[in-house]
Amino acid sequence: MQITNTTDYAHRIIDYLSEKGNLATEAELADNLKIPIRNISKIMNILKNNNLINSEMGFNGGYFLAKNPERISYFDVISATESSMNLNKCLERNGVCSRNCIETCNVRKVLLKVQEDINQNLKNITFENSFNPSEIIEKRYLLLKVDLNSLDMNIISIKSKFSDLFNNYMTYDEFLYKFINHCVSKKDRDRVKSFLIDFKNSEKYYQDSKVNYRSEDGKTWMDLDKRIDDTQMVLRFKSYEYIYENQDKT
Repeated sequence: MQITNTTDYAHRIIDYLSEKGNLATEAELADNLKIPIRNISKIMNILKNNNLINSEMGFNGGYFLAKNPERISYFDVISATESSMNLNKCLERNGVCSRNCIETCNVRKVLLKVQEDINQNLKNITFENSFNPSEIIEKRYLLLKVDLNSLDMNIISIKSKFSDLFNNYMTYDEFLYKFINHCVSKKDRDRVKSFLIDFKNSEKYYQDSKVNYRSEDGKTWMDLDKRIDDTQMVLRFKSYEYIYENQDKT
């Protein structure tokens, strides 16, 4: 998948308006962003129709953002300018499969997971983040297996700061208490807890589910995945955090 020039120009325009915080004319955008003037009107109409920008008519008029930069994500812009963001036609809402096996195709399951990760990452990066190119994303990973009969827990893989919180001597109930209270924002605790204990009431022998949460400050977010069979559950936690990297290092 490769974005079009229209999307590239749209990202530049939103970024410019975010940083300027004021009106900008088509001529100003074309000159400062090196975008052909003939393309500006078309792009601005697309962005306006998708409620990303507004315009003000008159001698001193121009274009400005329809919402704060932190409420506009890269996903919003790409969704507005691209006809499709999906990696394959089988991932479309009315997906087409030459073998008629959309529900069982292993290739599609892999592509769907990749697509979900791409979409979520684009949603998590806003144009407020673009002001700080010195920020980097730290990733944390945790993979664990839970015996559904005994609720014994086994950590398969653990990286970064998670290792300070969890260990293999914990029961799953102990893990839940610590994870919910230390790693989940208050507004998301009930939803995430329900996701993590859903196996107790499930009649399914197999599940492949996902939930996302973000912290109150919008700087940390996490993807949670689970797979369940009749005897065990495997959980994967991927956490991301923006960390300011000091450029004055010596």
